[in-house]
Amino acid sequence: ESEPAPAPAPAYVEAETAPALAPEPENGTSDREELLKSVFQRYDLDGNGMIDKEELRNATLEVNASDQLVAAILERFDTNNDGCIDFLEFKKIVMEAEESRDVEKEDGFVLGDPSTWGNLFSWDENQLER
Repeated sequence: ESEPAPAPAPAYVEAETAPALAPEPENGTSDREELLKSVFQRYDLDGNGMIDKEELRNATLEVNASDQLVAAILERFDTNNDGCIDFLEFKKIVMEAEESRDVEKEDGFVLGDPSTWGNLFSWDENQLER
């Protein structure tokens, strides 16, 4: 009689590559969502829930951005064409900033590091072309 085939090894994810799963706070929002709101509020100077063109221009002063870059950011991310960046549109900006960050330079935007929040709008206009 032949022996049964050994059971396949269980699938697992390496600890370093697995995303950290923080427990959901009791109010139902994640730590990431709270950080996103903090960054958004940094730029939403009048607290109306929108980052308008002047607030965006002010935000980009930290990285010496041109008016053309401000216009390019609005054109790319203002998907409802109201001339402002709302929270959902802002989340897309953050996602793309995180995806395009050069980890070797260590000078890009990192959501969990408030000292880097000024780098959020350090885009190259070529990066914003669709």
